[in-house]
Amino acid sequence: MKKQSQQALYFFWQKLKSTMQIYVSSSLFFIFLIGSTETKAQLYQHCSSSEIQKLQRLFPDNDNDNDKQPAFQDCIQLQYSHRLLALSSNATGVIQDNAGNYDLKLYLLDKDTLQVLKVFKSPKGIVPTTRLDNVQFDLNAYAKDQELVGIALKQSHIGGINSSKRLLNLYAIHTDSKISVVLNGLMTNYNSSTQSACDDWNTEEFKRSLHISNQTYKGYPIFLIKESSINSHYNHQNCKAIVEHDQGRYQLKFDGKEYPIQHIKKNDPDL
Repeated sequence: MKKQSQQALYFFWQKLKSTMQIYVSSSLFFIFLIGSTETKAQLYQHCSSSEIQKLQRLFPDNDNDNDKQPAFQDCIQLQYSHRLLALSSNATGVIQDNAGNYDLKLYLLDKDTLQVLKVFKSPKGIVPTTRLDNVQFDLNAYAKDQELVGIALKQSHIGGINSSKRLLNLYAIHTDSKISVVLNGLMTNYNSSTQSACDDWNTEEFKRSLHISNQTYKGYPIFLIKESSINSHYNHQNCKAIVEHDQGRYQLKFDGKEYPIQHIKKNDPDL
């Protein structure tokens, strides 16, 4: 009887060990599969203070008595060439209702001599739907072996619905110094709230992130986009909130001219 029990225990252990090996192998393969879908690139670095000071000669005189027309400037060091990239943005029209139009210029420079190699002027400029708070480089690198530079546009609105949002543009810096827009106006962050007797009557938080995949298409990386949203709707009588969570995932491919985002923008929150 004791021998039969030992044999049963032995067979049970052999079966369990085999099952555990399959589980561990499957888990390791699954982890490898997840890890292989995304890759990371090194962050861009801001220009030094001395370089920024020398670059002031590039920009127009920004002294303006009208404090409603700020100028935005920024500068980064490119990663795959000995060059700098600077931006300048100034109000171009009369500002009404805390909103106005702005131009956008990019300057490609030699890092040693600060000689201007290329000046790129955005043909459409910047036309914010609300107040433009900032224009600056996104220090995330959006490609592993080429210069794909992001510029973040931050906007806000106060009154009725208080909101803020962040849009992302991507610019390809080519080896021949040509600069081209490959992604225009992808919303990456949005927050809004309305005030009432029940504090925030409705609140909304929306986040969207870009992740570089290990695959390319027509010379540019394929992006994996992850988004999440949290909506809180408050009952005006008891001030209790109904919270809704939502998530989405997309793949974004370059079509030969740009990254088309019309299908993704359908999920953008209303202003």
